[in-house]
Amino acid sequence: MTFFPNTTLEIWNYSKGEMDQYGPKIVYTHTGDLMVDMQPMNHNDNQTSSGRLEGDQYKIYTNLDAPISSTSILRIKGETPTYSVIGSPERNNHLLPHLKVQIQLQQTPTQLTEA
Repeated sequence: MTFFPNTTLEIWNYSKGEMDQYGPKIVYTHTGDLMVDMQPMNHNDNQTSSGRLEGDQYKIYTNLDAPISSTSILRIKGETPTYSVIGSPERNNHLLPHLKVQIQLQQTPTQLTEA
């Protein structure tokens, strides 16, 4: 159950591709689309231990069974910019079970192509 689903995200998860002289190629496979509640992080959420504020960070709320991991790459459906997961997704199962994930806009979008 999502709170107020306002965004559809594509979930891309890491998998090992074919081998070349440098080892396995990095390949991201499209795991699925997911409706989420996406919100910008506020100053209390966003402050680092050094007191510096980081920009372009968001928090998303979605179902507990969403296939998002700490290595997932997320992209808003139909757009080019990609987001990386900060830390590990937080599972909350009290009152209203949900998954809370903090994400950050990547300065250079990850190349995502179907294998």
